[in-house]
Amino acid sequence: MSPRHRLIEQYREQLLRWNPQINLVSRKDTVQRVDALLAQAEAGIQHVVQHLPLETEDPLLKDALLNYFDLGSGGGIPGVVWHIVLSEKGYRPETCLVEPREKRTWFLERQRQLPEMPPFCTLCDRWGEDTGGEESPCAALAAERLSPVTDRARPLVTLISLKALRLTDLQILAGMARMAPHAIGRTGMILIARYYPPGQTLDPELREQLRLVDEGAVVERGTLTAEAAGAWVENLEGLAGPGASLVFSRFRVRGSDAGSGE
Repeated sequence: MSPRHRLIEQYREQLLRWNPQINLVSRKDTVQRVDALLAQAEAGIQHVVQHLPLETEDPLLKDALLNYFDLGSGGGIPGVVWHIVLSEKGYRPETCLVEPREKRTWFLERQRQLPEMPPFCTLCDRWGEDTGGEESPCAALAAERLSPVTDRARPLVTLISLKALRLTDLQILAGMARMAPHAIGRTGMILIARYYPPGQTLDPELREQLRLVDEGAVVERGTLTAEAAGAWVENLEGLAGPGASLVFSRFRVRGSDAGSGE
């Protein structure tokens, strides 16, 4: 196994320890499976950061803060790994791992206690699920915890990842409107990253499955108005185990304080 960040290694040990009781990953060839998934997560985040403000230097998102949601987080891959790497790269992300199964949420909570783990929250919930109009109690985006008072004028970028979960862009944006309505006014960009098998292409069938809208199209969901800013696929190269692709879609939020250029 190649050298890893010590926190990722500690997390790996936790996965192997608790997998027999909670079934976090496959119980067949568990060590090999965990190592392959971690390698995919580490490769994936290197692609993602190229589209975040510290790398792109987008003038509309200068000094942006980062919100990060991992949907259907399961045992925390890629969410825990991406949170660690983003923190190490200086993003200080407000991270929330969203997982509806209580046992897996319990496991994710344990990872918060690892020595030197940057703070994150977990939410036992389904992204965007209708709860009778009640706002989700997502601690990572509670108004008083969104960022320090001195940072509240800074814009936000929201990163959303999915691995096994298959939600359309429209479902994801609707979830954003329900679960983080107080953040929308400051969110300048939403970047969605989905794991798919290697060699994935952005063909008409996939576009239909994900309800990907044409670039420049405007989508309205609740209080959220967003303009599609592109969709594309990037293959993760050089993985020793099973390969993977990332399917990206990006939106500009209209009317936000982050500055949509309008």
